[in-house]
Amino acid sequence: MSETGNTEYKQREQLPYRTYAQVNLQQLLENTKKVKALLKPQTKLLSVLKADGYGHGAVQVARTIEDESDWFAVASFYEAKELREHGITKPILVFGFLDDSHVEEAVQRDITCSALSYEYAMHLAHLCEQKKLRLSMHIKLDTGFHRLGIDCDENRLQEAYEEVRQLYETEALHITGIYTHFSTAGSKVAQDEAFLKRQYQLFCEILQCLKEDQIDPGIRHCCNSKATLTNPEMHLDMVRVGLYLYGLGSDADIEYLKLKPIVNWKARIYAIREVAQGEGIGYSRTFITPKPMRIGVVSLGFADGYARCLYASNKVYVLVHGKKTRILGKICMDVMMIDLTDIPEAVVNDTVTVLGCDGEQHISANLLGKETGGTAVEITCGMGKRVKRVYENEEGSC
Repeated sequence: MSETGNTEYKQREQLPYRTYAQVNLQQLLENTKKVKALLKPQTKLLSVLKADGYGHGAVQVARTIEDESDWFAVASFYEAKELREHGITKPILVFGFLDDSHVEEAVQRDITCSALSYEYAMHLAHLCEQKKLRLSMHIKLDTGFHRLGIDCDENRLQEAYEEVRQLYETEALHITGIYTHFSTAGSKVAQDEAFLKRQYQLFCEILQCLKEDQIDPGIRHCCNSKATLTNPEMHLDMVRVGLYLYGLGSDADIEYLKLKPIVNWKARIYAIREVAQGEGIGYSRTFITPKPMRIGVVSLGFADGYARCLYASNKVYVLVHGKKTRILGKICMDVMMIDLTDIPEAVVNDTVTVLGCDGEQHISANLLGKETGGTAVEITCGMGKRVKRVYENEEGSC
């Protein structure tokens, strides 16, 4: 049976948290400047902060890049409200729905909402008329994503324009922009490239109708992060960038833009066990020790956002003293076990890196995302509230 092993403890150096994410704000700023270098001087940058700044902390992110950003965007009224409560003054666009009960406060806090359908926008207009308010709004057009926005299918394009025109003419709505969202940006598949161009064409047809009717469209925007890189001819008045600010994206894009991730996710060794050959580790005994092994119990589990399925991957590893080592057995709610057999210098309270850098070694969000069947952004957005965000201003982040 297993016995308690190395009882040597390392004094905590500075950070007492069981698990924490070190966010490098200087690298965030550098990434943002590299994105801006892709733009013409007159093109505005909308920095996307939804999902708490893709898991990095929206308020701190906004404060760091406010001078480099013309607009911010979030998914919900509550996210926008949080930014305003913390002193963020740049324009904020809410991508999602605005509940009736929040209309008045949205006006008071100068929050811009999205017209996600004609009926929804007119409903908000009627509420504003009753309260003698004027709500700032960007009109969203559905040019083929089929998620949200006024339907601009080719068979109803004229009807769509009539709805758009009526919104511009509605006194209770202050329409300051119009946008769409691409579904295949960056794809090299010929069919996808053609679809992107068709989406852009439909968007431009609506813009042309506005021009012919001498209606100022406000800020025109359609490029997400990927399209900002691959389709500069579609930048128009503003681009919407999220992933690249945080050093996320495809490996090729990160390399091309010279971006760097801004987060290192770490935990600590709670305990060390000496386990005999033939013993099972964790729930269901999915790992049986092939020899006597030194096991570390780490202060991180699936309740912190580290996906349980990662234990089954033969490509995933963690870092201890700059050395790669594997996860043993199923990840528990609050802890997981790792192999310390070949890292004899490891002691209790040592740091374990599960995302980011330790010495010359690096664990990418792309790797973890792929091994969970998802993407890099799902990893950073998934870091739970028990993961303390620690903000640093250091150059040379991994």
